[in-house]
Amino acid sequence: PLDIVCINSLETHWYTTPHQQHYYTLIISPLFVKNCNIDIKDKLLPVLNDPYITQLFEEIKQEDDKQLPYYQTSNKAKIMTLLVHLYRNYTSKDFQFSNTATPPKIVMDILSYIREHYNEDIQIANIGKSIGISTNYLCTCFRRETQTTINQYINMLRCNEAKVLLSQGKLSVTEIGTHCGFNSMSYFSKTYRKIIGELPSQTMERVAKKLNTQK
Repeated sequence: PLDIVCINSLETHWYTTPHQQHYYTLIISPLFVKNCNIDIKDKLLPVLNDPYITQLFEEIKQEDDKQLPYYQTSNKAKIMTLLVHLYRNYTSKDFQFSNTATPPKIVMDILSYIREHYNEDIQIANIGKSIGISTNYLCTCFRRETQTTINQYINMLRCNEAKVLLSQGKLSVTEIGTHCGFNSMSYFSKTYRKIIGELPSQTMERVAKKLNTQK
């Protein structure tokens, strides 16, 4: 999946990439968000890597390119779905920066590294080597700016990714746990339950029941 950069309303922003890239911009009116009964005071995380969001973006772009009858209505529905997913899973209620400004570049570099390697065995020392700072300073800076630890953030990212995959119902719990970087299935279940509020198997069962009722 591609990186999704979220810019909150009236927020000063910047984003850099290691090389020239194409990107698409989706500007959503604060009034539209408010009409969806979503509180824009809840700040979204700055950079995400979520295959479900990528899929929605691609569908929105396809609708806009083809402009079939009622494409605007279709895209409004897709954007509402996108907003619900974002504000359910990626707001500052669970993950807060020390202020409302754009986080320091060092934190953005840490976030980018984690999103690129979240399904691997991430070592904090390797993150420090990658961006050229000591492990102690890395952990201190990240904790100060985000009010959480690096390991907590890695687990949150992995569990949110697992939730998306579980909701698709294409892979087993073990396959999803491994794909998301968990070497131990018992630890995966324990961590997932702590962050999401239910076991991975319960998420899969709930989705399967929902699909059966729609048939």
